[in-house]
Amino acid sequence: MHDLISYNDETCINNLQMSRNAFGRLCFILENVGGLSPTKNVLVSEQVAIFLSVLAHHTKNRIVKHHFKRSGYTISTHFNNVLTALLMLPTLFLVKPVPIEADCRNKRWKRFKGCLGALDGTYIPLRVAQKNKARYRNRKGDVSTNVLAVCDINMNYTHLLCGWEGSAADSRVLKDAINRENGLRVPQGNYYLCDSGYTNGEGFLAPYRGVRYHIQEWNAQRTPPPPNKMPMNYSIRMRGGATKENSGKSSRRAWTVDEEFALANALKDLLVKGWKADNGFKTGYQGLLEHAMIQAFPGTNIRVDPHINSRIHVWRKNYGSISTMLSRSGFGWNDTTHTIVVDSDAVWHNYIKTDNNARMMRYKSWPLYRDWEEIFGNDRATGENAERFADVVQNLLNNNGVDPVNNNEAGGDKSNSKGKRKLVDETDDCFMNLMTAFCEKTDERLGDISKRIGFEHDASLSRKAVYKALGEVASLDSEDMILVSHLIVNNTKNMDLFFSLPTDGKKTMVRMIVEGKFPGNNNIG
Repeated sequence: MHDLISYNDETCINNLQMSRNAFGRLCFILENVGGLSPTKNVLVSEQVAIFLSVLAHHTKNRIVKHHFKRSGYTISTHFNNVLTALLMLPTLFLVKPVPIEADCRNKRWKRFKGCLGALDGTYIPLRVAQKNKARYRNRKGDVSTNVLAVCDINMNYTHLLCGWEGSAADSRVLKDAINRENGLRVPQGNYYLCDSGYTNGEGFLAPYRGVRYHIQEWNAQRTPPPPNKMPMNYSIRMRGGATKENSGKSSRRAWTVDEEFALANALKDLLVKGWKADNGFKTGYQGLLEHAMIQAFPGTNIRVDPHINSRIHVWRKNYGSISTMLSRSGFGWNDTTHTIVVDSDAVWHNYIKTDNNARMMRYKSWPLYRDWEEIFGNDRATGENAERFADVVQNLLNNNGVDPVNNNEAGGDKSNSKGKRKLVDETDDCFMNLMTAFCEKTDERLGDISKRIGFEHDASLSRKAVYKALGEVASLDSEDMILVSHLIVNNTKNMDLFFSLPTDGKKTMVRMIVEGKFPGNNNIG
């Protein structure tokens, strides 16, 4: 630990991804506000260093235990203790966004009046079971979770949504964050900045599609065209439209029930034969599907492009809508009629606000749903494990038997205003209790420090008085005086005893030390 955090900032940053000053502040906050406490053998600073070593370098337990000379159980225990303490600090890590004013002088933000900050998704690597890897594999081929992070202009987090599978698109994660109870809210007249992975809409400002906006792409050799002078065909393609060059084939075809079942059976047959990998079916599976359809329906005009590809695309889309519905409360499935069961019209209307594809699905029969579940089940991101940071904290507090802190945001049903006011008051009270405890512990520690300083000061004065007192009570030469003084001042108990004795007692104590009769001292004569 001394080598890790005591030499210089460079060593500390390389190993823990933060300076020594930041590391000390984090340890202080976790101990005095988060409730992290030292153990008999492991100080708070070492616990935090273990935690940061794992996060900074994605280090395995067996490697960390070798670096810190601890058992794997100790490493795991203290990692979880620090994580628990960290999750107890939502009021310190999540701030309320403040819109940019018209008189803002920040050259980066002064042109974004009313902006609350920026948002984006980020991939966090993780380990999942083999059967779930397909859902968590992102577009870069890595197994990860997609985390939505919202920051203000000072790079302080204002909202976090964690737990979505890596295959989920950023726009889908944002849609889920907006439609959650107590989710992300954008006040009227304000907005967040986002990248081209999102679409322009009320409350969100994205750059022009097809226009370069990264700094490294703006140079003398490559000047980006203005949006109003982009080629028409290019602009249409960027919006997903069709041009004369790509409108030669029509993908529309009326599939019969027998053809759909035959295609589903062919896909399940490929599934059994091992043609499906983590990121979808292997290359060449479409040709096998076309061959299977020709065998089942001789003379058919069904081809891979556009018929089979289009049908599989529609199936994936419909399966995604149904599976997402069934993961929400208020929805069910009828295996007899193969239809969606909804508790009430209000539940249905609230859901279709977030999924346009589901508008016409309520009263239709979906006989292939169980087949789709078998074919696409492990590919579709569901977001069933997604949670806001505040939800994670509340669950943690509930599991630990502590009253949860509920940070409700503005907006919602006015009928519950009293309940929300009570929750806000409880939040304020909880925060004030934390700060009160923080101040009390700080005062206590400062008092201990002052006592120690006072004790050291008194001990220093006593040591200076020993030599003078010896000259008054005993006739010793200079050498014996120095040796007796050294033996007395090296032990604070002996020094206290010496000054507590009367003059005769002091003489007796000096004589015993000289003759070697005093406990713990050798003869100096």
